[in-house]
Amino acid sequence: MLKTYLMTKKIINVINNDFGVDELTFIESINDPKNASAKGSILGAISEVLLQRYLKKEKFKTHRIKEKPDGGFDKKNNEARGDFYIKDDKEKTNKWLVVECKGLKSNSEKHAHNFYERDKCFT
Repeated sequence: MLKTYLMTKKIINVINNDFGVDELTFIESINDPKNASAKGSILGAISEVLLQRYLKKEKFKTHRIKEKPDGGFDKKNNEARGDFYIKDDKEKTNKWLVVECKGLKSNSEKHAHNFYERDKCFT
């Protein structure tokens, strides 16, 4: 019971302090169909947290790739267009994979064409 109360207080503090609104306004704004990208951003962030937790549990090293480097997205290294660098914790070489985490309701279809070319995939 205390844990639930403390988590509720923490969520309310995030909504009030980070977003500067009351809980009703926050819920209304992310549930409004005109603001689908707001909910998508939150779902994307949740997907990334869950993926990183899973990878760490499976003994992978993970490093977050900066979303928007100085100079904007176009300044991003072509080999770093994803969410994470990952590698097996036992791997001694400096070989990392780039992983992009995509949810079901995302723009993944827009970017998926890059994965249809076999030479761009690991087998």
